[in-house]
Amino acid sequence: MSQAVDPLAPADVLRAQGRSFHWAARFMSAATAGDAAVLYAFCRRIDDLGDETAPERAGPALDAVFAALDGGPVPDRETERFLGLAQRRGISLDAARALVRAVRADLDAPQLPDGDALIQYAHGVAGTVGVMMCPVLGVRDPRAWPFAVDLGIAMQLTNIARDVGEDAASGRRYLPATWLGGPLSPAELCAGDSEVDGRVRRALARTLETADRYYASAERGMRFIPARARLAILAARHIYAAIGPRVLAAHDWRRRAAVPPGRKAVCSLAALMAFAHPRTWDVGSPSAHDPALHASIAGRVGADPDAPA
Repeated sequence: MSQAVDPLAPADVLRAQGRSFHWAARFMSAATAGDAAVLYAFCRRIDDLGDETAPERAGPALDAVFAALDGGPVPDRETERFLGLAQRRGISLDAARALVRAVRADLDAPQLPDGDALIQYAHGVAGTVGVMMCPVLGVRDPRAWPFAVDLGIAMQLTNIARDVGEDAASGRRYLPATWLGGPLSPAELCAGDSEVDGRVRRALARTLETADRYYASAERGMRFIPARARLAILAARHIYAAIGPRVLAAHDWRRRAAVPPGRKAVCSLAALMAFAHPRTWDVGSPSAHDPALHASIAGRVGADPDAPA
């Protein structure tokens, strides 16, 4: 008799819902890819509670996960598996708590006021994931954390640029009002006109320019990652960064842009070339992190300890 497939198996979640990360995981060892899938499934569970569950149910569900991180009853399989992984790998539960808090706050359908709020949001929902990924990848040096945070922030900024239309349809606006030249409601984004379109495109360009600065910083921290896992993270970085130009080139930014398999292969080749011929992080001591990148998140988990408050 064939064994039933667990519908919550982390590898299945990664394969079905994390296409870019599933592609990059091909470059990891089986053990590392398995642990990364467990972390991904937990983070995806938190994200889905925030995005796909009615707020009156999502709030208590997220509170239950937060309580489990503090030693309370475990509410679901994803959290149970994550807690086992965290104990085995030494993952920061402070980062996990920060992730849950950020998604919990997101239930209030935010409309971000400025760039500082955008970076703070991106840190909460994605920079924290970078911190949790470090021990999964075998990274133990705490100097790596700010660079890992930067990769998470960069990827989240890419997500925000890609998903403006979807987010607006759910009542959320992450593009900062100051970058839009003034506040625009999600309804105004969805309706749109030529004047709104121009404002959104300028804000998209600024968001993706900001993402590029964080991608560049993240790449300077790649030398902290063991070689095989480093190639996987470089692949994820290049694939995700490739979304931005497709967003800017799209005729309708309300439709989600994606990187087709052929382009992913090109990005993987670029990652392989960066791996084989590093320029910014292969010589001498690790490049110092730019603390100015973390001025908005000073004191938060994984942030540069020298960031100006």
